[in-house]
Amino acid sequence: MHISLQQTSWHDIDLVQLADNIGHNVKSWPDSRLFDAFYKKLFENGRLDLRESFVANKHALADKFAELLGIYSNRNASILSIGVGTGIIEAHMIKSGWKVDLQEIQETSIEYFRHNHQDLLGQTKIYSSYDLSDIPTESYDVIICSIVTYACKLEIVRKILAAVGKILKRGGAFIWCDVPLTWQEIYQYTKFWLYNHLYNVPYKRNGIFWGEKRSISVWHKLAKEAGLSLLDQTYLHTQTRDFIRPPHYFGTAFGKDIAEQIAVYKKL
Repeated sequence: MHISLQQTSWHDIDLVQLADNIGHNVKSWPDSRLFDAFYKKLFENGRLDLRESFVANKHALADKFAELLGIYSNRNASILSIGVGTGIIEAHMIKSGWKVDLQEIQETSIEYFRHNHQDLLGQTKIYSSYDLSDIPTESYDVIICSIVTYACKLEIVRKILAAVGKILKRGGAFIWCDVPLTWQEIYQYTKFWLYNHLYNVPYKRNGIFWGEKRSISVWHKLAKEAGLSLLDQTYLHTQTRDFIRPPHYFGTAFGKDIAEQIAVYKKL
């Protein structure tokens, strides 16, 4: 199951007004122009800081990635993070001793990392290709991806996973973090559908179309299509907004030569 993600504001920035300023259709997929405008607004006047709660939440995600990495990997593992955005997670991991390279096409967002972590620039590579084509084949032990694909159409997600399979070393792992559907969102979507299709009463959902939330079953299907074998899944309670399901879902999948890796994992 998947439903559209409606967003009215982010970091106190009115997204509907932002979209209107650049002529972006609020019902269209968020594109590079929209994200570029958002980060320019966020960091206007050279103010490259973020809310403490947002940074703390990212650090919690970084610690969870490190925990999962520690199960079957070591500090010498080569790690690539795709779609890093501001790079807060990656900076936290690098400072903790992990070797992490970065991939991000949005220069306005990665500027946060470049500005705030100049001391780390010599310890990491930064890739910027849209299709990951500038990254060597079978070059990384682990690829991580944190809350990125919600803003990508399904066919783009499939292309990303196909590229992941090529970039991973034999037996390498892919660990992603996504935001699962909550009961409140399913309820809102059901109400929206009933009002529009059953009762024929116009019901306007607020906010801008900010991407798509997908159920865990969709992720299972996508991983299988990409030739990845889903190994494990877990949830992380950070800033919990749903009393039944925490806001972050982690999935782990192995690429080529997965049988031996899975056997080792199950013995731990």
